[in-house]
Formats: sequence, C-alpha cells, structure tokens
Amino acid sequence: MLDIIMPLSNADLPRDPDDLRRVAGDLQRDVAALSAEIHAKTLLIEKLKMQLAGLRRARFGRSSEKLDREVEQLELLIGDIEETEGALLHGYGEVWRLGRRRR
Repeated sequence: MLDIIMPLSNADLPRDPDDLRRVAGDLQRDVAALSAEIHAKTLLIEKLKMQLAGLRRARFGRSSEKLDREVEQLELLIGDIEETEGALLHGYGEVWRLGRRRR
C-alpha cells in the first residue's frame, strides 16, 4: 500500500523546470497507483458483499451459529476494506488537489 502523500507547499517545490517535471511525473505515478489500488479494493468489497449475501440466504438452512460467525467476520472485513478505501480516496484527492493548484 502506498503511503499517504504529504502536501507540498510552494516553498517545497523545485524551481528548475526539469525538477518540476520529475515531481509532476512522480505525482502522476502516485495517482495511477492509488487509482489501481482503489479499483482493486472496490472489486474485493463487491465480491465480499456477494459472498455475504449468499451466506445470509443460506443461514436458515444450515447451522446458524457457524454462519453467523462467518457473516460477522465478512462484515468486519468489508468495514476494514472500506475504511482503507476511504483513506486512499482522501490521498487521491490530495494528489489531485495539489496537481490542480500547480497549474
């Protein structure tokens, strides 16, 4: 997982155009990596939600205690992934905001 990007102030930015291009390229790579990670986590959340729905439907036909534990574990896992996704989206927004401010 990528570290959340710390905002750069104008004082932190290099003055040399080649260095600025390098910083812009680094930010573009960070945005691409964050986007890919968000997409992968979104797909995982959807898969887990479908699995959870299946377990909920099956709950009445099998041992409900075991299924209840599985449902609870999946709900916790989905919650953890959604929190991570929210942090990634926040980081993505910061990168986008910085990129827009530099133009």
